Amino acid sequence: MNTLKDADHFGIEISDYKLNIDKVHDRKENIISDLRKGIHQLMGAHGVEVIEGFGKLTTKNQVTVTLNDGSEVQLEAKILLLQLVLSLKVSPFLEAIYKAYDQS
Repeated sequence: MNTLKDADHFGIEISDYKLNIDKVHDRKENIISDLRKGIHQLMGAHGVEVIEGFGKLTTKNQVTVTLNDGSEVQLEAKILLLQLVLSLKVSPFLEAIYKAYDQS
């Protein structure tokens, strides 16, 4: 029963069985932001240089990075640590549920 009481924290409103997709999205974004900040702090504390942009492996020890400002830089190292960021879409099933609740 305690889980149901805390469901609002996760964007689920139990009283009228409403899925608040905006709250779900906001919670997801906050979690991602906190994790990203923690990772950046840990890497900085251990002397890891963080370079943001889109990278393409050119050899096993080289990557070409298109930086956020549009410029390119080539990096070479014995060890390359790449962080992959994926863009996910809401499933059609959840989208249909959201629209059904939104219209009621």
